[in-house]
Amino acid sequence: AQNLSNYFWIIKSKTVFLVEQLTELISQREIHPVQAAKQYIQQNYGKTITLSEVAEKLNFSSVYFGNMFKKHTGKTFNAYLTDVRMEQAKQLLKRQEYTISEIAGMVGYQDIKYFSKTFKNIYGVKPSEYKKLLSSLHIKDLHI
Repeated sequence: AQNLSNYFWIIKSKTVFLVEQLTELISQREIHPVQAAKQYIQQNYGKTITLSEVAEKLNFSSVYFGNMFKKHTGKTFNAYLTDVRMEQAKQLLKRQEYTISEIAGMVGYQDIKYFSKTFKNIYGVKPSEYKKLLSSLHIKDLHI
């Protein structure tokens, strides 16, 4: 009876260990694709990017991957993409060497009105107002 009890304890211990390893592998499988998607967005934000396209590249359904992406980033795929694009637009506006239309195209927007509306929704000012504000601050040597 003692040997049987020890045998069951060993089986239980090994089963718990295997379940923990499997859980870790599943978690890593979810995190890695999200990291890959974020990297892909950082490298391609100026192009047309869709959730379906990225999910397909990573061998997931778009619904499953969209849920996974939101679970790990706290944002939908499109919200994350928009944030990356708007942050890049903000950096380009600081450089003063591009027009608003050029910047819109550089960060993946073909419609300048939609770009301006999105920028204003996020930052509270139109890109042209932001650019003018930065220009006036540079003139005063505040260099932000």
